[in-house]
Amino acid sequence: MDFRLTEEQEMLRQSIRDVFRKEFPRQYLREVDERDEFPFEIYNKMAELGWLGLPFPEEYGGSGGNYIDFTVILEALARESMCAASMYLFNPGFGGTTILRCGTEEQKRFYLPKLIEGNIKFCLCATEPNAGSDAAAVTTSAASNGDGYIINGTKTFASSAQVAERLLVLTRTDKTVAKHKGLSIFIVDTKTPGIEIHPFKVLGVRACGENDVYFQDVFVPADQVLGGKLNQGWAQINDVFTIERLALSALCIGNMQAAIDDAVEYAKQRVQFGQPIGKFQAIQHILAEMYIQVEAARLLTYRLAWLLVEGLPHQAEASAAKVFTSEAFLDVANKGIQVMGGAGYAMENDMQRYFRDARMFPIGGGTTQIQKDVIAKTLGL
Repeated sequence: MDFRLTEEQEMLRQSIRDVFRKEFPRQYLREVDERDEFPFEIYNKMAELGWLGLPFPEEYGGSGGNYIDFTVILEALARESMCAASMYLFNPGFGGTTILRCGTEEQKRFYLPKLIEGNIKFCLCATEPNAGSDAAAVTTSAASNGDGYIINGTKTFASSAQVAERLLVLTRTDKTVAKHKGLSIFIVDTKTPGIEIHPFKVLGVRACGENDVYFQDVFVPADQVLGGKLNQGWAQINDVFTIERLALSALCIGNMQAAIDDAVEYAKQRVQFGQPIGKFQAIQHILAEMYIQVEAARLLTYRLAWLLVEGLPHQAEASAAKVFTSEAFLDVANKGIQVMGGAGYAMENDMQRYFRDARMFPIGGGTTQIQKDVIAKTLGL
């Protein structure tokens, strides 16, 4: 297996770093986090530079990239800004990739060019107050109404719904069959009457925004059933979950690398007892442990991307990557604060934000415990 990135992938990584250093410096990123402010400037720049089109075929206006390219750009974005990488996950990831894999040809041709151009943003509405780890327990329903469907129900943790133009809504369309078999996904215009979006505050990744979404007699045209067929939602949402596990792993390794970079730089500059603290073995060993964790996480993540590219079995590997990277990210960010001491705890530095952001990852996208259940099942247990 060749572990080298292509020349194009290396250029992409460097261009992302250059753009953020020039146009979106750290102070800007701190301010949007503190204000819970969605950074439209970053999203528009990603569209302008063609980054949103990377994972999509050229026939829809994309660049023809694969899952390894997708992982490269997510890792590079997360190294600069977890919010930027999350926006990429929500839109090319949740929105575009889901439509590409599961949508009708008409849906692909309508939505993908708009997404690539930056003219439409997506939000995945799957989680409910009583349907989180038990993803198939959704009660939000869609009932036939002549030439369309009427949706009623409530979703929560709808990331970036407050700025989205379209929602991908997991609904129950058949209550007479087993819960996994009666689900469908609808593409819903956020301007449709009957939708209310209520933001709420969270600990980390605050600039992207989290929301409750309420649906009261919301009409959706029949041609907005994802894939054109009802009751295919469980297979479709599992496609989403696979991409999510890859993407979240990439986000973790990118931000882990940022934490290591900051901790190493601080250890070289901070002087105690007459020398930089990086000269003390105690600090060196913490930084070495952080390095080992991110390198192991990176290997698991890129192997998963490779399995997806090759079309090989990947269910256990996806869960393993997500467990290891998310737990490692939280530990690395915690160690980064320890290396920096009081400076790491201060809001004026980024390490505390890495730690706050990291705490979401063992929960979001399927908890560590749920992922271990998935792995156990693949072992025949």
